[in-house]
Amino acid sequence: MHFARLVIVAVVLCPVLGLAQQMPAAAPAPKLEHFDPNMVDRTLDPCQDFYQYACSKWNAANPIPADQVAWGTGSGLEYWNEDIVRQALEKASAQTSGRSDFEQKIGDYWQACTDEPALETAGSRDLKPGLERIAKMKSKSELADQVAYIHMSTPGAWSGNDNQTGVALLGFGSQQDYDDASKVVASIDQGGLALPSRDFYVKDDAKSKDILSKYQTHVAKMLVLTGESATQAAADAKTVIAIETAMAKAQMDNVARRDPKNVNNKMSFEQLQELTPSFDWKKYTSDTGAPPSAPHYLVSTPGFFKELEVLIQQHSVADWQVYLRWQLVHASAAYLSKAFVDENWDFFAHTLVGAKQQLPRWRRCVRAADRDLGMALGQAYVAAAFPPRRRTQSNHLASSRFPGTNPAGASSTTTQSVAFVPTAAAPFRYGSGCGFPRSTSLHVTIFPGIFSPAARRRTSASGRVHDVTIVQRSGGSARNNSCAPGKGTTPSMSSISARSTIRFSRSTFTCGSSSRMVAMLGRP
Repeated sequence: MHFARLVIVAVVLCPVLGLAQQMPAAAPAPKLEHFDPNMVDRTLDPCQDFYQYACSKWNAANPIPADQVAWGTGSGLEYWNEDIVRQALEKASAQTSGRSDFEQKIGDYWQACTDEPALETAGSRDLKPGLERIAKMKSKSELADQVAYIHMSTPGAWSGNDNQTGVALLGFGSQQDYDDASKVVASIDQGGLALPSRDFYVKDDAKSKDILSKYQTHVAKMLVLTGESATQAAADAKTVIAIETAMAKAQMDNVARRDPKNVNNKMSFEQLQELTPSFDWKKYTSDTGAPPSAPHYLVSTPGFFKELEVLIQQHSVADWQVYLRWQLVHASAAYLSKAFVDENWDFFAHTLVGAKQQLPRWRRCVRAADRDLGMALGQAYVAAAFPPRRRTQSNHLASSRFPGTNPAGASSTTTQSVAFVPTAAAPFRYGSGCGFPRSTSLHVTIFPGIFSPAARRRTSASGRVHDVTIVQRSGGSARNNSCAPGKGTTPSMSSISARSTIRFSRSTFTCGSSSRMVAMLGRP
């Protein structure tokens, strides 16, 4: 009995690391693993080295693929899942008629993302409108307008992490209020760094200095790809490092950020503007389509924004133009021609985290589609991976686990599954009831490469042009409160951008009293 328990613990604790090997880009999805007590090495004494006892056999059988930096017991499932998504995307792309709304979105997205010849032909063409816009900047009073443009042209402004929101200048999104989860409010975060955290800029050990030096070289190389001379790019890279290092010093460290009390700073719009008088928040929120946040805004790091005001004053318009150019190029790099993609990968994936090979394009496109078209892609995934037979099995399992519930009637493939403890008032709903917005409205232009803000309509390689709208508004026709019967509290902040007609639209859709931020369309 004790040995059986030891085996269970050993298998559960199996590690994520192993030796590197190459996984072919077109390799079939791996066989799904199941709990196997035979994976422990019984020739070893667990009292001497439990790690080797539990994990050595698994490590030997599961070397890290060359395009990964970690590999664990769940990695095969992730790969298998992505393969299902790929098949759904390929199917939607191959159809020429009779496609549903979500099939058109994901199919054309897939085509645009995987059309490498078109991406090579485009080169850096779609960067030019943004770069020209920055070049015309005459005053630091235009900084908010420029930052809003970059945030609306590239994904990530709403997606922070333990360290920061890694986009130009600052992060801006929505979240549930720390003190009242029924409210969704605007959240404003420290940002501005292309490297993952402030430590890369402020630590003075040899390794940190070496990485920062290599990063500066990378910045210069990327700027050369946009057409700058090597001399000018090297000078501009120094300016970028100077500005980002100053921002890093102003940021709160990640240990302090783990305490909710430190980041739960409620401010009115007027107080927010007082923090950074030189940054026009009214212009920024107008350009991003963000409605007022009632009853307050959450500002994660007021000290950062006070220092940001000092930085704005200290640096010239020319310096900020350099910084903005770099941030636009950096945020767009993975979606441009091969030269940009390769240099971006070489520093951020190879030098920084040790990857030996790029992910195959199909996996990059699957992940981009999942990020940018999650709801539409979810419908295709549910149809493929959660057919009626499996829903019936799940409902039977759920009703057995929670007697007295009513799982009947949950059979639609147009919504994704929801997991929660059921009650008589809120029965099980697997694959239906809530998850996918019921109405959509957004202008979407499908063409290879970047979805340029300057180009509202363009034709893809197949000649298809689409005008599709995707907007979800809390309290409007897109509301879906069926997952919480009888409830339907509209969040205080309905969306961050409910009417973008450029790279992507970020919006909120409600389910009961909760709210979810979704990126409905982005570049491949």
